[in-house]
Amino acid sequence: MSMMLFSCDKDKDPIPQFRTPSCTDTTDDGQFEAFTEPEAHEFLRFYQSVPDSADNSALSYVGISSHILYNNSIAYDPVFKYKQNRPTNLVIYMPIGGPEKYFSWVRNNDNITDTATVAIFNARSLSLSEGCYRLYYVFADSAFGKVLNKGHMDIEVRR
Repeated sequence: MSMMLFSCDKDKDPIPQFRTPSCTDTTDDGQFEAFTEPEAHEFLRFYQSVPDSADNSALSYVGISSHILYNNSIAYDPVFKYKQNRPTNLVIYMPIGGPEKYFSWVRNNDNITDTATVAIFNARSLSLSEGCYRLYYVFADSAFGKVLNKGHMDIEVRR
């Protein structure tokens, strides 16, 4: 009996990786940023138009109340906050392991008077393991229309 085994070397990672979250760097919070090719493919591929810069007239403010999510807390933090100057569609993606596995939030908002909020603390229902997680956000003029702003914020999940 004879047996032959064949193998080949992989020259590329079959699943491109996103940038690694950093719980200490908050310099990109609320700032328009260029996504990497894997991030753009994953989060922007269905939009009709993705400009190279933000539409500065669309949003007055984008921020987060805290960068720490405590799994065993009843505190209402973190909260994603934004003030828009015209109606927007917001999608926030939080990768939770592997390609196309996300916890996400979607908001279609016509209110241009008040600061709007998204309860990121609801992710504690997942009982996430401790560590850093990245929130990718995309504001558009409509669902899958023209992107107005995009970026990320990192949060740290603690016990």
